[in-house]
Amino acid sequence: MSRSLPRRLFDLAEALQSGGGSTAAELALRLGVSERTVRRDIARLRELDMPVEGRPGRYGGVSLEPGALLPAVRFTDDELLALVTGLGSVAVADANRLGRAARSALDRLHAVMPAGTRDRVVALQEATAFEGVATGATAPSEHVFTLAKASRERTSVDITYRGPNGDTRRRIDPYGIARLGNWYLAAYCHLREALRTFRLDRIGTVRVTTERFQRPAGFDTLREVARSIALAPFNGEVECRALLHADIATVSRHVTLTDVGLDQVGDAVRLTLRCGEGELRRVVWHLLRFPFPVTIEAPAGLVAEARAVASRAAALAAGAALTSAGDVDPQAFVSSTQPPGTAPQSET
Repeated sequence: MSRSLPRRLFDLAEALQSGGGSTAAELALRLGVSERTVRRDIARLRELDMPVEGRPGRYGGVSLEPGALLPAVRFTDDELLALVTGLGSVAVADANRLGRAARSALDRLHAVMPAGTRDRVVALQEATAFEGVATGATAPSEHVFTLAKASRERTSVDITYRGPNGDTRRRIDPYGIARLGNWYLAAYCHLREALRTFRLDRIGTVRVTTERFQRPAGFDTLREVARSIALAPFNGEVECRALLHADIATVSRHVTLTDVGLDQVGDAVRLTLRCGEGELRRVVWHLLRFPFPVTIEAPAGLVAEARAVASRAAALAAGAALTSAGDVDPQAFVSSTQPPGTAPQSET
């Protein structure tokens, strides 16, 4: 039916499905037309058998049941997950025209979905943080929606989880879902009595309980999951820490969250990551890319690598000969910004 509607009628129908009830004056202001035009168009929608409902009185208004524009459209759980994931990722990744279009498309989907389906999608959107492109393992759609609903309603869940030492049964408080390549769940684990990150593709069964929980105020799912991934032992035996002298919003625009952990420390942000012993120079090069001051905290080997890179860069600028990829010919370049025997500077 919606294909035969003129654009103005289509916009009115969408506005009427936005929830609650709107007066003719409110609709006229929203759509940029006169109240007379709104009343005439509402009459036209009713002539087209649209179930436009009106409520009289001071708090009355007109509305249209969600799903009335596309009553035949239904989505499977997999299709819903694909739609929300794809549009949600674009909405986050692009702040310009494409991002606005993705957010508008999500709003349109809400308007045409039956109430039950819309509630499930809203729960998924509220519980999930998106970062990057889905390149990892696929999570069962039914688990994603069930855990998202439990997160929104603050309801504890019993799961079976496949770990390196076999399956375990756990009761968890699902704080939020994040998609960083794979699908992850940040949750308080009653078995471990600590915050844990779970891969959704490794969750076998999910059973929602009647137990309720309170999520910590200001909890950032994406940041917590990113920290868990960045500091996992498989990333290397060396833990590196540096203070980035900028606000968290600025820092977040210059790092990939799947690689590092970020914590606000006073007016700075502490960056934490793990790497192999032979990867310290790569970390230095990443720190040099930041457009704000950086102070290395640990380890000492990272400070030494920063000094080596600084010496090599200074030698190149002075036209000195380099003896290897990491050394400077001492006869060709003699210069130091700090007296011998003093502690190395850790700011890069």
